[in-house]
Amino acid sequence: MTERTRNRLYAWLKLTIGFTLLFIFCFVILPLLQSVPAIQEMAESNRRKSIDANTLFYTETSQFSEADNFFSNSNKSNCNKDKDK
Repeated sequence: MTERTRNRLYAWLKLTIGFTLLFIFCFVILPLLQSVPAIQEMAESNRRKSIDANTLFYTETSQFSEADNFFSNSNKSNCNKDKDK
């Protein structure tokens, strides 16, 4: 086997491993994380408050600052409520 063929096979192997790890992360690990109580509680809180968490990932949009402010303020009020308990 020539050096070039070996390098090519190694590159394909790395690509296959990368796609396999991505597949495992997307279809095994992320679904398992949805069952974590803290994440479920945060998602439910966002739904109740009508927070569109998707806009938090697009910092170039005007909705980002609105969503960020609303999210920060609602979390501050929740933290203050928790301290009162």
